[in-house]
Amino acid sequence: MLRWLVVALLVANLGFWAWKQPTIAQALGLPQSQDREPERLLRQIKPDAIRLVPLPGAEAASSPVVALSAGSAASSSPASPPAFDGQACLEAGPLNPAQLPTATKALLQAGVAPGGWAEIRRDIPGRWVIAMGRFENREQLQRKLGELQRLQLKTTEATGELAPGLILGEFSTAQAAQDRMAQLRQRGVRTARVVSLDEGRVEVRLRADQLSPTALGKLRASAPAEGPLRWRACEE
Repeated sequence: MLRWLVVALLVANLGFWAWKQPTIAQALGLPQSQDREPERLLRQIKPDAIRLVPLPGAEAASSPVVALSAGSAASSSPASPPAFDGQACLEAGPLNPAQLPTATKALLQAGVAPGGWAEIRRDIPGRWVIAMGRFENREQLQRKLGELQRLQLKTTEATGELAPGLILGEFSTAQAAQDRMAQLRQRGVRTARVVSLDEGRVEVRLRADQLSPTALGKLRASAPAEGPLRWRACEE
């Protein structure tokens, strides 16, 4: 039985092989295989007109990749330093009139053109007082205070170098103090006097804006670490 099975398989294989061979299949009258490449080419209609068309989402899907690559290249490139905007500003002061030439010279040596800075002046008023004293002791001060109260004059007790003493008024100019002193004498005050606590002064600040980086560095290098001649960032 097994022998007949082997013979049947052998005959089937030979038949399949003959069927795959065009010449033998034609001689034996067997139907030809429809999957052979020559026959398939003959059955095609205008094969040269066939074109491969990409899927609708293929191009859109590839675009983000390109954009991402461009963004990655931009982010990986080193950032260029910001351009100088010409808004650097330094100032020095408050300066007294004797210090002003030194600060002006530093500006010129740094390459700042004349007129490239501003002088900001401020008048500081002086202080003058009409004082009595110094008294030898508190008892003498209280006795003099009683005399002034009887004249209906307002007083305050002096401090610092004028203590123990009394102050009969404070003024921003020497002329105003002298005028009040004349009025007090007419009312019987004889021992009071005008004392200058502060003569008043003029303060100047030099302000230079739109400085170049070179001028900025030279000004900072030329000035002391502390004091009115030190150049520092401008105050708003």
